[in-house]
Amino acid sequence: MFMSLEAYFLWYSQLSIELDQQMSSISDSSVPRMRKALRITGSPPGSVDILTILSAAFTVASGPTAASAPLAGYFAGTAGLLSLFGATVGSGESTTDDPIDAEGFVSGLVGDTRDEGIKQIKKLIHAVFGHQVAQSEIPEDMLAGDEKIKNPVVRVFGWGGWIRSVTLTGMEKYVDSIRSNMDKALFWQMARIWRGLYVVIRDDLPEDKCIHPNNAWDEEKNRCLDVLAWYPKSTDQTLGGNKDIEYAWNSWGMDKLKTLRNAVDCWEHEGGVGQPNHDILLLENKSPYDNPCFFTMPVLKGNYSDIAKGSIWMAGDFPGQDGQAGKLWPRAKCNRGNKDKNQNPFNTKDDYDCSDFDLTKDLA
Repeated sequence: MFMSLEAYFLWYSQLSIELDQQMSSISDSSVPRMRKALRITGSPPGSVDILTILSAAFTVASGPTAASAPLAGYFAGTAGLLSLFGATVGSGESTTDDPIDAEGFVSGLVGDTRDEGIKQIKKLIHAVFGHQVAQSEIPEDMLAGDEKIKNPVVRVFGWGGWIRSVTLTGMEKYVDSIRSNMDKALFWQMARIWRGLYVVIRDDLPEDKCIHPNNAWDEEKNRCLDVLAWYPKSTDQTLGGNKDIEYAWNSWGMDKLKTLRNAVDCWEHEGGVGQPNHDILLLENKSPYDNPCFFTMPVLKGNYSDIAKGSIWMAGDFPGQDGQAGKLWPRAKCNRGNKDKNQNPFNTKDDYDCSDFDLTKDLA
């Protein structure tokens, strides 16, 4: 029992130190680099939930896995930490008129998440070691022992998991992998929020034309995947390719095809923008690309058009596009295209058939 207590204390104490260092580095180093790479200025267009973006990184284990992950030291610790992070304060909202600097805004939310998470780790240590903290603070994920045992502290050490498999060897590498996945997730969502990115299945591009730096040919489903940007979302703003996101593939260590495929698979499965899966049982995944919706993003399917500085002839056989086959999206851009066309006194062509919507909840 004393060995279990010692292992438990050492594990969480060291995890707290490592997370403090890595999340501080995200706030102080990664966020400024992301902001510069994406050329972000100003405040976000709406709410930003840093917690949801970052916490999915804890479900990806690049270190050694265990046959019974929730009982092993690494994974029982992470499972408990995940449920603790569910109570953190890493979210916020700003309006487009708010002069908050984007870099400071995101760094502040990352810092809030770090501080509150470490606070919760310390609270968990105190709960197990008998300090004046309710034992009800111990997450259900960590209660590995026999359910017949009523004392939660005893159940934390049930089955001897903290004796058999806990070691600080590899802790730094393990937390490094969490940090790397946080960096990828945060970059992707900052690009989505501030640069208005969409993943697009380009029906108009066969394999030999799927060659733009942001294109990726999906051989499994024989289709071209692309990334287009539209922000601010006005009829005067171009909807088209975005050179800044190339930084993700060229300098940020993200696999282009796997990232885009993760976003598309999520959309097709969820019927829209999904939430990253935080299920601790997914710790068997050794790659963020294997975690459903880790790189969630609005997705469209159709043929690109130059009408009104960029638009898409929508396919009908795709989630969120029911009844939209052959219609031009976004509706506002389509209407703008019709207006421009009808100003020509020599025009004899019919109006474009416009989509039924501009921005739905999932396409915002």
